[in-house]
Amino acid sequence: MSASIDHRIAAILGHPEADGRQKYAAFLAFETGMSVDEAGKHLAASNKSTGSAEVAAMAGASTARALLGMPPDPTADAEIGRRAAAFEAQTAAAGAVVDEAEWHRKAAEGRAGAMALLGKGAH
Repeated sequence: MSASIDHRIAAILGHPEADGRQKYAAFLAFETGMSVDEAGKHLAASNKSTGSAEVAAMAGASTARALLGMPPDPTADAEIGRRAAAFEAQTAAAGAVVDEAEWHRKAAEGRAGAMALLGKGAH
């Protein structure tokens, strides 16, 4: 890794807004090319102790915006994350277990489908 990438990752992981949001900070640092300032905005808009469903939903929303060339919207992404967390809580309350591996597999399939769709639209 280059020194600038190492610096960006360290800055996101050590960002004041990352306190209590380590999972989301790690996602933003390692899985996106988001700037430190943009990552800080996303972290500030998210809930502390963000769960896996919330992280996946916010990450999916911000990735979709980037793929479509839309500007970042941390507030809207955080709302999507809150709705996913509420769904996860309702599912758990009903006695169902959210399989994190399955969640991530479906998210990856969705990203692949979006990329394929965008590829077809570009021709």
